[in-house]
Amino acid sequence: VILIFLGNSAIIKSYKTEDISNTNILSRSSLVITFISGIILLKEKVSIFNVFGVLIIILGIFVIFYERKSYKKSKGFLFALASGIFLGMVAYFIKLTLNYFDLFSYIFIYSIFSVCVLSVIPNTFRDIKPIFIKYKKKIILTRILTALAIVLYVSSIEKGVISIVNSNYETAFLLSTSLIGIGILGEKKN
Repeated sequence: VILIFLGNSAIIKSYKTEDISNTNILSRSSLVITFISGIILLKEKVSIFNVFGVLIIILGIFVIFYERKSYKKSKGFLFALASGIFLGMVAYFIKLTLNYFDLFSYIFIYSIFSVCVLSVIPNTFRDIKPIFIKYKKKIILTRILTALAIVLYVSSIEKGVISIVNSNYETAFLLSTSLIGIGILGEKKN
């Protein structure tokens, strides 16, 4: 929960000073961190295709931020990189935690801890209340789907290779967010 909180806080800070497209690309360094932690810390086996995919991500980050014989580094750049590092370690720690707790115990503890963390942030509940009132039906539906997604994601981490699971999760997340935004919510009408 702490890594997720720090990762999300860093990405929000990054959005304030860096282009959204750059922030999104740089925060995908989380895939590299998950890949490396899976290989080094968990001794997971990878294929040449996995290595090639990670090298393309790293190359893409370098290409995006290369400018006139040097790399541009802004506060947003550093916050997005920090976000990628924090969020990249999440899958590793979930995998470790699942050695001590079963799937549903982990999800229950994670949910309780998340509410505790949110409750110490000033004005959280005051800020959430009008949003919940306005979008009650949509929020209930998304919470049900999120709970299902969490069960599938954590179950996949428990049974699979974290670098592969995390890559698949990131891809599904980006595609589903785009499809829901355009198809269901009617974004990008022009």
